[in-house]
Amino acid sequence: MKSNGRILLGVSLLALAAGTAGAQQATELDAIVIQNAEETADAGAVSLTVQDLERLQPSTLSDVFRRESGIAVGGGSAASQRVHVNGLEESKLSVTVDGARQPGNFWHHSGTSQIDPAFLKSVQVRPGVASADAGFATGAGALRYETLDAADLLSDGQDFGARVSLGFGANGYGAKGTIAAYGRGGAWDWLAMLGKHEGDAYENGDGAEQGGTAPALASGLFKLGYTSQEGHRLELSVDHSRDDAIRPLRMNMDTVGGALPLNRNDMRRTTTVLRYSTVVPSAGWDPVAELWFNDFALHRPDNGYARPSGAFNLESESFGGKFQNSFTLGSGQITAGIDFMSADTDLERFAYPTLPAGMVRESTRQTGVFVQGDFDLGRGFGLSAGIRADKQRFDAMDGQSFDNSGLSANATLTYEVADGVQVFASAGRSWMGLEQGEMALFHARDYIYDPDVKAAWAANYRLGLSLEHGPWEGAVTVFDTTLHNPVAYDFTTVPTRLGGPDLRSRGAELSLAYGWDTGRAGVKISHADVTFDSATVLPGATDAAPMGTTVSLFADHRIDQLDLTVGASVEHALKLDDVALLAGGYLAQPDYTVIDLYGEWTPVGMNGLSLRLAIDNLLDETYVARGTYPDFPGRAIDAVEAPGRTVSLTANYRF
Repeated sequence: MKSNGRILLGVSLLALAAGTAGAQQATELDAIVIQNAEETADAGAVSLTVQDLERLQPSTLSDVFRRESGIAVGGGSAASQRVHVNGLEESKLSVTVDGARQPGNFWHHSGTSQIDPAFLKSVQVRPGVASADAGFATGAGALRYETLDAADLLSDGQDFGARVSLGFGANGYGAKGTIAAYGRGGAWDWLAMLGKHEGDAYENGDGAEQGGTAPALASGLFKLGYTSQEGHRLELSVDHSRDDAIRPLRMNMDTVGGALPLNRNDMRRTTTVLRYSTVVPSAGWDPVAELWFNDFALHRPDNGYARPSGAFNLESESFGGKFQNSFTLGSGQITAGIDFMSADTDLERFAYPTLPAGMVRESTRQTGVFVQGDFDLGRGFGLSAGIRADKQRFDAMDGQSFDNSGLSANATLTYEVADGVQVFASAGRSWMGLEQGEMALFHARDYIYDPDVKAAWAANYRLGLSLEHGPWEGAVTVFDTTLHNPVAYDFTTVPTRLGGPDLRSRGAELSLAYGWDTGRAGVKISHADVTFDSATVLPGATDAAPMGTTVSLFADHRIDQLDLTVGASVEHALKLDDVALLAGGYLAQPDYTVIDLYGEWTPVGMNGLSLRLAIDNLLDETYVARGTYPDFPGRAIDAVEAPGRTVSLTANYRF
C-alpha cells in the first residue's frame, strides 16, 4: 500500500505539472527525424538532444537516463556508475565519445564512462541490432555520447558567447560550476569549457551516510573547427575528466561489513578526436574521416594491507580511426568504409606477502570493413541492411596470442501499415572477437587464458510497432539478445579466463507520450529477464544485472505568464525476489518509487538568465538503485544506497 500510494502521488504530481494543459490546444508533436530504417519504431531506443539535456540538467550519468525505464545506472559515486541497457552492462555495447571508442570493463567495482554531463550535446542508445557502421563488437547495441561545439551555443548572427553555471545543493551535492566561452570568426570556430563538482558524502533516505560518495569531478573540453570556402571541415576535440577522491575500497558496494576501509581512487580519462567531413556533400561524395586517441587511468595507491585489497595502477591507451563515404544508389543510401583500433592496457600490482609485485600488459589490434544500406522499397516498405568483416589479434597477459576473424550482419524491415502506423522486424549477428578481460583481477591473483577460448558473438532480434497520431506517439518492442562465449572465469583450480555460457536478455518495452503547445508528458515501461547459463543472472555478475520491471513517467509544462517551466519524473521499480536470487544468498530487492521535481524560471526581462530549483527523491525514499550490487549477507556486504532527498539551486547565464 505504501508503494501504491507513492505511485499515485507521483502520477498526481505529473498531472499537476501538466495542470493547465487541458486548457491548451493539442498540437502535433515535432516530426521524428528518421535517419535510416534501423532507427524506426523502437520503443527501447534513446535519442536525447541538446534541448532534452538542458531540460534534465544532469549532474551524473544516472541523471542523464533518469527518464529511461530500460536503462539502469548503478548507484554510489559518479566514479562507480555503470550503465546497464536491458540488464546488460555497457562493456557489452560499443560506447563512443565523439566517435572515439571507450574502454570496457577493467574492474567490476569501478565505472569507466567518466564524462561530465554538462558537456553533452546528444546521447543515443541503440539497443540490440546495430548498424554495420556503428563499429566493432556492438554486441548488445551502441551507446554514443557527443559533446557540444560552438555552433550549438551561438545564436544566429552571434560571433562570441559565454555561459556560466553555478549550483549549490544539500545532502552532499555541494557546489557545481561550469564556465564556457565560444566563438567564430572567418573560417574558424572554437569552444572552451571547464567544470568542477565538489561536495560531501550523501545520506540515504534514513539519514545514514554513504561513505566515499562525495562528488569530485574536474573536467575540461576544448574544440577547434575550420571550414574552408570549398566546404571542407576539420574539427579537433579534446575532452578530459578526472575524479580523484577517497572512495570505498570496492566502489560499487559498502565497506563489506566494515572490514575494508576507504581508499584513494584516482580515475582519469582524456579523449582526443580529429575529424574531417564536408558541409557540401553530393550524391556520390559525403566522406567522414576520424582519428582518435583515448587515455584512461585508474590509480589506487598501495594501502599496505596484508592481503590484496584493491590497490593497483592501471593505464589504458587506445588509438583508432575510421574512413567512410556515403552515396546514393537508386532509392537508397549506402555507407561504406574501414575502421581500425589498437589498445594497450598495463596493470601494476603492488607487493603482498603471498604475491610478487609485477606488471602485465594486454593488447588488442582490430581492423574492419563495412557497408550499410538504407532503402525505400516503395509501397510502404523500407529496408536497412549491412555487413562488416573484422580481424582481431589479441595478446593476452599470460603471453599467449590469439588471431580471430568474423562477420557481422544486420537487417531491419519496416512497413507503414497506415498513415502514422509502422511495424518493424530486426535481426542481427555481431562478431565481438575476444572480449577485453578484467585486467584489475590480476592485482589479487595470477590467472591464465584457456588456449581454446573462443571469440564472443551476439544474436539480436527485435520486433515492434509505432504510432504517431496528432499529439500522440507510442511504440512497443519485444527483444531478445544472446551473447555467446562471453568473458568468464574459472577459479576452481588455476584461475582461468575462458568463454562462458550464454548471457541472455529478453523482454519488452512500451512508450507512450502526449504533447501540447507548451509541454509534453509520457510513460515508459520496460521488462527484462536476464539469464546466465539459462538461470537468472545474479547481482554478482560483472557484465549484467537483474532488472525485472521498471516504469518511468515524466511531464514538463511551460507557464508563459510566469516565465516558468515545471516538471516531474517518477521511477518505479518492481520487487526482485527470484528464487535463484534468494538461493544465491542475496536478499530480495524491494520495489521503490522515486519522484523528482524541478521548476525553472527564465525571466523575459533578463535575457540569458535562468534559475532552477530541483528536488530529487522528494519522498526521501531509501532504496538500492537497479544495477547496484545489492545486500549480500553471506559476505557481510551492505549495498550502497541511493541519495535521499536532495535539494539544489542552479543559476545559468548566457551572454
